[in-house]
Amino acid sequence: MRTERPSAAFAAPNDNVETLAQLALEDSGYEFARGVKCVYCDGVLTLEGAVSSYYHKQMAQTLVRSCADPIVIDNQLTVLSACSSRN
Repeated sequence: MRTERPSAAFAAPNDNVETLAQLALEDSGYEFARGVKCVYCDGVLTLEGAVSSYYHKQMAQTLVRSCADPIVIDNQLTVLSACSSRN
């Protein structure tokens, strides 16, 4: 039997924000989204983890926007620089 997951395309009650934001990232199909964790506390959705570019950092924020609107998104994703691994 197939279990339907809730759609991330609608604004959620506060207690579901974290779950729906994580689903939005998982359902996006983007490889970088696997390394992003969503934490919701006191009206703030925080994105944690590491991505390979500032584009991916912004894309992650955009993907969760529909789940968190009008909640504040605190994007704490770290951008891993290709240069940092060369030394």
